[in-house]
Amino acid sequence: MTVKVLNEMKVVYASSLISTKKFNTLFHQSKFVPGQQAQKYHRLLAEGFSLNGHETLTLSSLPVTRKNHKQVFFPGETEIYNGVKYRYLPVFNIPILKNFIVFIFSFFYQTINCLRDRDLVLICDVLNVSISLGAVLATRLFRKEAIGIVTDLPEMLSINEKSWFVRASHRIIKLCTRYVFLTSDMNLRLNLKEKPFVVVEGLVDIVMKGTPNDIHDKYKKDVILYAGALHKKYGIDILLDGFVDSNLPALELHLYGDGDYVPKIRQLSKKYPKIKYFGVVPNRVVVDAEIKASLLVNPRKTNEEYTRYSFPSKNMEYMSTGTPVLTTRLPGMPMEYYSFVYIIERESAEGIKRAIDEVMNKTKSERHQMGIRAKEFVLKYKNNAVSAKKIYNVLLRDKASKEGLNE
Repeated sequence: MTVKVLNEMKVVYASSLISTKKFNTLFHQSKFVPGQQAQKYHRLLAEGFSLNGHETLTLSSLPVTRKNHKQVFFPGETEIYNGVKYRYLPVFNIPILKNFIVFIFSFFYQTINCLRDRDLVLICDVLNVSISLGAVLATRLFRKEAIGIVTDLPEMLSINEKSWFVRASHRIIKLCTRYVFLTSDMNLRLNLKEKPFVVVEGLVDIVMKGTPNDIHDKYKKDVILYAGALHKKYGIDILLDGFVDSNLPALELHLYGDGDYVPKIRQLSKKYPKIKYFGVVPNRVVVDAEIKASLLVNPRKTNEEYTRYSFPSKNMEYMSTGTPVLTTRLPGMPMEYYSFVYIIERESAEGIKRAIDEVMNKTKSERHQMGIRAKEFVLKYKNNAVSAKKIYNVLLRDKASKEGLNE
């Protein structure tokens, strides 16, 4: 599937993005798998540009550390996968040295890209400092467009708001000429010079259109599923307490992921066999489980400031499966989503218990239809091809006006 566009351009995507094939090869035996949700977000967006007919090339720094991979040196190489050409930069898997070498190679390769291609635009993950800083500096040197993807506020990912990472991330943000934000509050906080921006709260894989969710293929028992970071601050404590107190004894709770609440989860799973913990598994395994579940839940608490600046990618993935979703009223979730999800009205164990009981007491058919409606909504309006085209149109806004083009 290819979406018709005004002009074909070359997209250079700077991040730690690697193909799913490469990811599985590097980390199939690792106990410490790097962030799969971030990988999925950037992969879908890169493939979305390709689906729109744009030549898409990545500048990729392999997401390897001494913790997740023993190999010390990774030579540079290229790979074409799902319409995207991946250029993996050489990596020395040694702290500090790795970052410096990635920065140098990123600047070098992007300089070559800028010299070769007049109609080139850089897309960069501002939180991947080493590769994005090198690519952005080269791009701005040649006065070409640099679009910064901001999926989180840098200062909320670091215990030290004055750390090198935070300062460097904000430097990259300032150097960018366009932005992609997850919420409008991000724009108010970061885009002080009012540069062109677009809000893309999340995106789903257009391939999910061909993945059925059949009510007859569900788990034999009713299953509530949570997949993601298992931290207390994300409401996992009240989810477990609320589930244990639920009035539905045949119901199971399946949990996937890692985090500070895992020891407690393991402890509770021994006491309550209906709580099952599956650890960290490949995303494709999680998606298969989400399709077979009865209800997908996100108990994320909304009283923390960061919720204004985020939209959990798990909600988008949940909705794309066709299984109904139960979530809190996240500040970053636009009102248009509320017709397609069930809501946890009170963020407490009692509130979750009540929400679970109310949803699971609906007929299977009613719940299933809610999930299918959500899937149709996100796959029509939030798929990766549509999202990439939306970003493209923002990029062309000034150019189209000057050239007399009609978007």
